Amino acid sequence: MDRRYVHTVGVMEAAVKLAARYGEDTDKARITGLLHDCAKNFSDETMAEYLVRYNIPLDDVTKHQINLMHSFVGAEIARERFGVTDIDMLDAIRYHTTGRVCMSRLEKILYVADCIEGSREYYGGLEKIREAAFVDLDAAMTAGLIAAIDYTVAKGRPVHPLSERALNYIRNGEGQ
Repeated sequence: MDRRYVHTVGVMEAAVKLAARYGEDTDKARITGLLHDCAKNFSDETMAEYLVRYNIPLDDVTKHQINLMHSFVGAEIARERFGVTDIDMLDAIRYHTTGRVCMSRLEKILYVADCIEGSREYYGGLEKIREAAFVDLDAAMTAGLIAAIDYTVAKGRPVHPLSERALNYIRNGEGQ
């Protein structure tokens, strides 16, 4: 079975379980889980075309890591092609790769679901995220952001400022 399909279904299932645990709308979680990677497999050329089409600017980090923009493009595709108008759902899709300051509960749920879904290959920090996911959503977010930042640094890539700011925000107790 296609890895992207398995991952997408896994994120949807994890998002629904997390939404039920944290009192979030499970239908919104289901839809955002299904749509979160709708632009993931675009070539760099196609991604660039969509960035122009939707007037999404690149920053210093994404100029060199254009695939990070799949979430921003994906939110626009969810709106245009799939008729999603709920801003919280669109923001959950938009920020599921970087995180951001002041994330809503649904945004955190999708971010964490993407980290922990069952077909994910092991990476540093995964067990800590999974352990925290159904106990403390902010602790899971913190662990997820740390794991993503550590991975990015280990690969010699610059960390996106949205991720750094999100981590600092949550660590300072402002994420609740």
